[in-house]
Amino acid sequence: MNLRRKSRLIISLMIIFSTILISIFSGLLMMEKTYEIENNSITKEIQKTIKIINYEISNLDSTAIDWAFWDDTYYYVIDKNNDYVTNNLMDNTFSYLEINFFVILDTDGNIIFKKAYDLIEGKEIDFPKDLENSISDNETFLTTKTDGFVRGILNTQENSVILVSRPILKNDSTGPIVGTLIIGQFVDSRKVTELSDISPSPIKLYKLDSTEADQIIKNSPSDFLDGKKVYSMAVNDSKINGYYILKDIYGNPGLLLEIKFSRDIFLASKKASFYLLAITLSSGILFGLAFILVLEKGILSKIFYLEKEVKEISTKKDYSSRLKIYGDDEIDSLAYNINEMIENIQKSSIVLKDSEERYRTLFEESMDSIWATELDGRIIDANEASAKLLDIPLNQLIGLNIRDFYEFPEDRIEFQKKVAEFGSVKEYPLNLITKKGQRINCVISFSAWRGSNGDIIGYRGIVHNITTRKLYEKQLIELNETLRIINKILRHDILNDLTIVLTSIDLMQEADEKLKQKALKAINKSVNLIERMRELEQTLISGSHVEKYELNEVIQEVKKEYKDIEFNVSGKCEIGTDNAIFSVFDNIIRNAVIHGKTDRIDVTIKDKKNLCETIISDYGKGIPNDMKDNIFEEGASFGDNKGSGLGLYIVKKVIERYGGTIEVEDNTPSGSTFIIKIKKL
Repeated sequence: MNLRRKSRLIISLMIIFSTILISIFSGLLMMEKTYEIENNSITKEIQKTIKIINYEISNLDSTAIDWAFWDDTYYYVIDKNNDYVTNNLMDNTFSYLEINFFVILDTDGNIIFKKAYDLIEGKEIDFPKDLENSISDNETFLTTKTDGFVRGILNTQENSVILVSRPILKNDSTGPIVGTLIIGQFVDSRKVTELSDISPSPIKLYKLDSTEADQIIKNSPSDFLDGKKVYSMAVNDSKINGYYILKDIYGNPGLLLEIKFSRDIFLASKKASFYLLAITLSSGILFGLAFILVLEKGILSKIFYLEKEVKEISTKKDYSSRLKIYGDDEIDSLAYNINEMIENIQKSSIVLKDSEERYRTLFEESMDSIWATELDGRIIDANEASAKLLDIPLNQLIGLNIRDFYEFPEDRIEFQKKVAEFGSVKEYPLNLITKKGQRINCVISFSAWRGSNGDIIGYRGIVHNITTRKLYEKQLIELNETLRIINKILRHDILNDLTIVLTSIDLMQEADEKLKQKALKAINKSVNLIERMRELEQTLISGSHVEKYELNEVIQEVKKEYKDIEFNVSGKCEIGTDNAIFSVFDNIIRNAVIHGKTDRIDVTIKDKKNLCETIISDYGKGIPNDMKDNIFEEGASFGDNKGSGLGLYIVKKVIERYGGTIEVEDNTPSGSTFIIKIKKL
């Protein structure tokens, strides 16, 4: 797909997505406001309906007051005169008062009179047993106050009723109270229709244990049954129902009120959303067309020209050609930069060709083996030195698996782990077996060869044959061991002779004191020489067991032998050495004390990135200028107490074995300063 089509596609998608997003957000905003208005309208309608129901209950209460505060009712409860029932509680009375039942209780809650009437059929019916059980012996309806009353909804096992109870008193509302009068209406289809006719919207009333109410309550919020919130549920685009819980006379959920409400506001909002979508889409299309036209004329045509010219240069590989520049905008600047890039490519191609030739010459003429393998070990390139190393013709070597030449094929796995972890290996030891079965010791330096996705696809590097070096190292170790044994024997013999001399001196008489002192001086010098020989031996074998040493702790240990000297030690740094490090500092400090005659030594230890620098300064006589250049040479010594000349020579050898350096300079105002630099651990 070219840039022109991509631009049109991107702009088209932008218009579509923008239109969709605007429509979604505006629609959501309008719908949210619509739902809010609908809920407010439903809440108001339900509030009106509740007022109507309460008004009906109030009318029923007025009727109950008329009958309860009447002498005829009062004396009927006392004398049970049946004329009261015959003359007053006929069927016509129930029809006129629009009540379904009339009940009189005595003060103990026993029913004195009860009658039920079906207003739909227009005839007396059996008094519902469940209603009778709910009324009789119910302390809720028994009151000791003349103004006490109960009114509201009562649910029985089979029925829901609206009832009112009042205490039975005389005409003048005086007592004593002789009983309770209860009248009420069944919440049946007649009553619901009557309420629906006078309500602003059609309504229904459900018992909470009905199937309809159960399904609605399941979908409602958790706090809906508290009777404090209105719950609405859309039936379709034109109808929505509102629901509310009416409490019974006990304050518990009594009936579920349903009100049906038309969705005129929702339909109007939906229509407005459609018009908004049409306007937004039309505007987007017009804007997109205008933008594409401007983009085509001002940008794309120039880019297509550049693309055509660059492709032609690339196809012909004519790096001497250049793009034409017509203006000074960003695209023309791009053309200028492309011309510079083509010029650089032209120069680089020449350099690259020379570099490839030099690399190929280096690769083919290298004395060390160089090869490249795939991930599984197949050799894909190698030089002639590799063929000589493995004792096989080069044309036969290419294509073979390098693992076939490993002395231990499992070493390949360890090698791959190292390269995967560090990216490369340097001087990595590896034993190979030639085609003729000869074992060779090698060290390899290989790096990972990665594909375009960054995964390792092979390895390439240099292989150096160290078989001869290994042989020499082995011979050197054997020679050192021999020298150490010879040296040990010499020391043993010298010490034995010295012991005999010391014993003889002890037997000398007092008169031979001068001879005795001269012998002692010679003996001490011999002992010192043996001590230097031992340190030289330590130098030769040092490095075999490297450990971590903290330089401050080493100095603290060495200075214990010089209790009369003032030491100032500061700083810390860790290095990896063996215990010969103690001899290094002891030699320097001993020289400062014996030859320099110092009484104070300052030691400063500095942690400098990759190395530890230790500065040892004394305040003694210092080192003569003519001795500074060769102070670390074997046999170099000075002063009244000339030693063997091996001490600082040994120090330098040990430090060099650690890969470090040592220097000496004058201290101010007097004395010498030794600066030791050793790589950190």
